[in-house]
Amino acid sequence: MSYMALNGLKANPSKTGLIVFRPRGSADSESVSIRVSGEDVIKESRSEKILGIHISNTLTWKDQLASVHTVLLQRVSLFNRLTRRLPKVNLQPVLDGLVTSVIRYCLPL
Repeated sequence: MSYMALNGLKANPSKTGLIVFRPRGSADSESVSIRVSGEDVIKESRSEKILGIHISNTLTWKDQLASVHTVLLQRVSLFNRLTRRLPKVNLQPVLDGLVTSVIRYCLPL
């Protein structure tokens, strides 16, 4: 009996992702899928977001960097608008909260 069944757990296919890591240079074989509860199917995807970090099946940072770039553009734009309205003494904490936190989030990896 599986761990999930022993503990009374059930996978939610709409919230469950499947990534297959293949060796570099190998031809993409046919897509993999898993059947859950006899009717629901979890299909293989190229990339999944786990705890805010994009993991791709090629183990590259391309998707994560694109996501961080988009967020940083939005937040820097917001910060620029705030610089016209806030006193200079308040700008450093705002910058740390808006921009630096995004850069530091995935830094240890």
